Amino acid sequence: MIIRIFVVSLGLLLLTACKNPEAKKPEVPADSTVNADTSNPVAAPPENKDTSTVADIHSNNDSVIYLNASGRLSDLTVDIKKDYQRVYISVPVNDTKKLNAVLKPEGKNRNVRFNQIELPDKKTDGPFGLSVAYSTKKNGTYGLIIGRNNMAEGTVKGPVNVHIVLE
Repeated sequence: MIIRIFVVSLGLLLLTACKNPEAKKPEVPADSTVNADTSNPVAAPPENKDTSTVADIHSNNDSVIYLNASGRLSDLTVDIKKDYQRVYISVPVNDTKKLNAVLKPEGKNRNVRFNQIELPDKKTDGPFGLSVAYSTKKNGTYGLIIGRNNMAEGTVKGPVNVHIVLE
């Protein structure tokens, strides 16, 4: 009898706790960028930024460096200052079949790679290595995410050249 009372009390307590309408939701500042894909560790770059033929850097925080590339051929250079930094390159794609990209880190014992590619539908694929060749079946903005390879040794810091070709 006592066990039944305990089980019923526990069940009522759980139901009451789960249906609490006053549960507080975390507040998100109005000026922050929220990425709908929570599986992606890198937030999307701000949408209101125009692309240019030269790398356009805008750092809202120091953990992600955003670059915009445009045209069928882009040569970009970025200087990674900290080991935990990542680079997010937005590549607009219209009526092409393939995206080719190559990393050329300067110096010895460097540890950078293409970690992921973000597709226009916000799905991701990867990891890759120092180069990526990806079929662009959909038009839209593709994101190339560059960062540390956690399975290797070396330094992330330093200049990295990125060569992007849309075929």
